[in-house]
Amino acid sequence: MKKIFTSASFIFTFIITANAQDTTYWKRGGMFSVNMNQVSFSNWSAGGDNSFSVTGLFSSFLNYKREKIAWDNSIDLGYGFVKILDNPVRKNEDRIIIYCHPTKIKNSEKRALQ
Repeated sequence: MKKIFTSASFIFTFIITANAQDTTYWKRGGMFSVNMNQVSFSNWSAGGDNSFSVTGLFSSFLNYKREKIAWDNSIDLGYGFVKILDNPVRKNEDRIIIYCHPTKIKNSEKRALQ
């Protein structure tokens, strides 16, 4: 079983390496951000709680378009924490969105892309 897996891995790596020369059909991009927020009240009679939060966001895409095939891939990740008064730290954001959409391009759409 181990030999079969090793052989399959080698063949797969060879195919990727052989086809990795031309990357003009791929478009990629992304964004990463870290947001911090602090709320502090002193001598405030209307109410409210002191808090501090940190949130990290990551978004990336990798799209492929060639001849009759288009393939759009994206991922959005988010995670954050909030600390309110003397309460324990809690999670305030938890997001994982993965989008993968392969399509065939029709002749009329292919002319519009060129």
